[in-house]
Amino acid sequence: MPLMDGIEKFSPDRVMVLGSSTVISMAEYIGSQLGIPVIVVPTAETNATLYGYRAYVDVGSGAEVIRKSAIVSLPEIVLVIPALLGYCVEKDGVRGLFMRM
Repeated sequence: MPLMDGIEKFSPDRVMVLGSSTVISMAEYIGSQLGIPVIVVPTAETNATLYGYRAYVDVGSGAEVIRKSAIVSLPEIVLVIPALLGYCVEKDGVRGLFMRM
């Protein structure tokens, strides 16, 4: 599968991802295929991807896109860096949440 081509030769023991949504899904998919944990640094205020147990990845382009899916574990670590969330940390509810973490 093109998404996985060449990854195995590095023998990774973890996948670390900085991003949201599709990028996190891709990292979770790769982690599940290799049987290794995923570390996530989200860049969006909320992201259902972090709480799901299934990752979806579209492989290919144009009419040849194939949707792949995998049942995935929750990330090993979710590291929240408020500065990466930009304006989102200015909302009172979110600011309070980060202060308790």
